[in-house]
Amino acid sequence: MVQFPRGYLRAMAKAGLPAIPGWDEPVHTLKHLEHLWQQPAPPTALLAYDDQSAGRVIKWLLQRGLSVPGDVSVVALHDIGLAQIDYLPSPSITCKANMQEEMASIAVEKLLHLIEQPQDVLKPVTLVEPRLVIRESSGPCPDSQQDHKQAEKGGRNHETEMKQASFASVE
Repeated sequence: MVQFPRGYLRAMAKAGLPAIPGWDEPVHTLKHLEHLWQQPAPPTALLAYDDQSAGRVIKWLLQRGLSVPGDVSVVALHDIGLAQIDYLPSPSITCKANMQEEMASIAVEKLLHLIEQPQDVLKPVTLVEPRLVIRESSGPCPDSQQDHKQAEKGGRNHETEMKQASFASVE
């Protein structure tokens, strides 16, 4: 978890966006959303810490008459199990898959290998490729849909002129 704050700061700096103080404190979510929607160009995509936080964000957006994902896409970094529950209100939440089973399996395999062959030296780190589970809360950037239609008609170069989603992290 310690890497998230550093990764967030690096990503925001790389994107040329200001870091939002308190982004990782759930208690400030609604305050951050209010601030973002007071800006001249509110974001078209939001990244929440987990699916519970994403649910709060979606509720806030819907209460203000915004469409998810039509106006704003919402994605969660952690799937704590709420994203796929079908009795929760729509839309279902796009999130990074919970990779605990894969990581546990790798750890057990390494441990068993070391028990059987203690003289072996194993790589200290095994990278597990993250997997994005796309559900109903995310979609194309609203402006990019129009640009894509014009590009298909030959009116514009879609690759160079397509607008990118403005991005904000709320937690």
